Amino acid sequence: MVQSHPTAQGGNMRAFAMAALVFLLGILGASCTQSEGNNWYPPASAADTALAEMGGPCPPDMILVTPPDEGGVLGEADPEKLVDAHGGAYQYSIRRAPLVPRAPYCIAAFPFPGEDEQWAAEAAYFELMPELEVRLAEGGRRLCSVSELLLAAAGPKNWRYATHPEGRQEGLCESNDHTPSRPIGGYERCASPLGARDFNIRSSWARVEGWERELLVEGGVPSGEILPYGVYGGTAREDTFYPPTNFSLHFHSAGLMEAGGYRDDDLRVCADPGAVTPGEEAEWGESQGLFVERGSTYRDWLK
Repeated sequence: MVQSHPTAQGGNMRAFAMAALVFLLGILGASCTQSEGNNWYPPASAADTALAEMGGPCPPDMILVTPPDEGGVLGEADPEKLVDAHGGAYQYSIRRAPLVPRAPYCIAAFPFPGEDEQWAAEAAYFELMPELEVRLAEGGRRLCSVSELLLAAAGPKNWRYATHPEGRQEGLCESNDHTPSRPIGGYERCASPLGARDFNIRSSWARVEGWERELLVEGGVPSGEILPYGVYGGTAREDTFYPPTNFSLHFHSAGLMEAGGYRDDDLRVCADPGAVTPGEEAEWGESQGLFVERGSTYRDWLK
């Protein structure tokens, strides 16, 4: 409209004012974008986010992830990133391999028990996995597989951290995995390329599928040390014996629950698209509430 009257003095003034406003808003927008961290990385591309959508055939608090038709490869490809701060090799790194899920799946947008809830007060332990699977099934959920968590965290372009292709972004996510300062979802920009929130804060228990096991062995993980359940992903700490990145997997057998004190082996659940019934969904809501009522510990929740 302004350009249709270039000779009108009022039109020119309006054009000048509009340009000044756009310039000011641009400055303010850039400032807000940086408000939770000086190096915030731009959002994932439309091609990446097209692989994921909220709801649909999934429960409303879950993301439908459709793996790329062409498959792909995920995992660490840089040998220097497989060495810890002491010069030794990280245990159980996920090396670059075709570790891409073979079918669409639903994954929780937030770690358990969900957005705005407090983080679990104690870790889930290996001894609890059979009972945990039963409880999840009652609510139409299941443990995610290693590859399902990996794709949700790294995206199809294989980001090393959930919020950036290469490095951890200061201020974007919770920095204390043991005693978080905010509830789950409290950091709005702590999101993966596919929109899953709060990765790289605590690890998540996962099923290890047979085909995943084969690829892990090919990548150097000793066959005898791979258990049916693994703990996927790095945490907010950098001093762990496994990588603090998306390309991390470690294993715990029985015995840690007796010692207690762990919190960083947590949970994010998955489901099969279109499979959750209304009754199961209602049961899941009650189960989430029961977890909070019982002090947000897995062992008390599963009694």
